[in-house]
Parts: sequence; C-alpha cells; structure tokens
Amino acid sequence: MSEIDLSEFRQKPEKRCKAAKQIDRLNEDDRAKVIAAFTEPDISNQSISDFMTKRAIPTSRDTLRLHRVGECSCD
Repeated sequence: MSEIDLSEFRQKPEKRCKAAKQIDRLNEDDRAKVIAAFTEPDISNQSISDFMTKRAIPTSRDTLRLHRVGECSCD
C-alpha cells in the first residue's frame, strides 16, 4: 500500500481578520484602491468604510483601523 500524503491536514489555517477577508471580496481594481488608501494618512477609515459599503461589502471603520495599524488577528 502506498503512503498517502496527509500534510494538508496538518497545516495551520491562515489567520486573517474580518477586514482582510472583506477586502479580498472586492474586485481587483477596488482592492488596489483600498490597499493604496491605507498608506495615505489623510484618508480616513470612515472614507474607506463608506467606499466598501457602496460596493455591498460593509466593513466598520474600527475593523479597518485595527487592520490598518496591524493590531488585528492577521498573521
């Protein structure tokens, strides 16, 4: 009997916060805009939240803030 590769069952799942998961739901162009907006200190988390909500992906400004400053659950 040949050995069965079970390595995929032993891998830890990637930890990603809600903001990261929501951003991934955006189309490629909108995702690039949000990622770029994170680097601009004059763009508020509320503005990014509004942008995402208009695209039917509501994400709170506080969730975005935590992700933006690296205090979320992402690896």
